[in-house]
Amino acid sequence: MRAFTTLLLISAVFTSPGLSAKRVVPNIIKDIQVDGRIYSQKFTRSKTGCKIEVSAHDVKSGKELWRRKILEKIFDQHQETEVQEVYLSKLLLKEGLLKAVDEDGGVYMLDPTTGKLRK
Repeated sequence: MRAFTTLLLISAVFTSPGLSAKRVVPNIIKDIQVDGRIYSQKFTRSKTGCKIEVSAHDVKSGKELWRRKILEKIFDQHQETEVQEVYLSKLLLKEGLLKAVDEDGGVYMLDPTTGKLRK
């Protein structure tokens, strides 16, 4: 009987919803349209990692003006990959720069004309 009670307790702990490694759904980041350009972000996931890119396109022609990888993360294969993913939480124009902020607090400032990273 004691073994059954222990097994039942262990089962309850490991199937508890509070202990799940699943993540919440990330924020939807809206594109920014200003001065004839659209700035957007793209999240890409593979088996080994994830990356975030920010790009600018011409509104009239749709032509890509630039694309910049701002984050690349290699997954630890000993952990669930879903909880290791990092998404953008903000994308905005501020003081003449394109500011991207990731969920972990990383801040990336880009020149909106060239896409070059600024410090």
